[in-house]
Amino acid sequence: MKKENDIRLTPAALSALASGDFVNALVAATPGGIEIQEAQGQQQLVNSSKLPAKKYARETLEKFGVVFGEEDEDQLFVNVTLPDGWKLKATDHSMWSDLLDEQGRMRAAIFYKAAFYDRRASLTLVRRIKVDTGRVGENKREAKVVVNENDKELVLTSYEKAYTKSVDDPFKPEDDAAEFVQKQAFDWLAEHYPDWQDLGAYWDIKFA
Repeated sequence: MKKENDIRLTPAALSALASGDFVNALVAATPGGIEIQEAQGQQQLVNSSKLPAKKYARETLEKFGVVFGEEDEDQLFVNVTLPDGWKLKATDHSMWSDLLDEQGRMRAAIFYKAAFYDRRASLTLVRRIKVDTGRVGENKREAKVVVNENDKELVLTSYEKAYTKSVDDPFKPEDDAAEFVQKQAFDWLAEHYPDWQDLGAYWDIKFA
């Protein structure tokens, strides 16, 4: 009878064995071993002073006050000095962590897969102002202009449009409604916050 702690020779375990990596072979062969390794990697990251080393977001982060140092030997992470009050915080998913500023506002989402056979990391900056779209009830689409404010959803404006399903093309009326409300939100932003797509814009504004 199979037990929960049975060792399993998975492809990842066999690959590690073939390369002489016995520690990771045991990790991969142990049920839940990879998940534990990923969770440990997340904790090591949020307790460190490192960010993913990919350079596409570096210029904006430097404008925020992040100081970059030397990259790790494997060039996956780079040592950084964060502005006062900034910190890394783990989410409830072991592959995702948040970069928060001194006010607790999310500035970037960090992906880190710590599994030894597919180890990779990346960072995605978030805007202060964004447009969220979705369904409202059965037959209505909504677009909201939302401010990133310390994990709170501050809605600056929102638009809704009802639609009716068509027998011939059941998806098109919904698509039309989504496009309509999204355009309204974009037009409103163009008038009130024309630089909203700039990742570095509007962080110094206080919203009620």
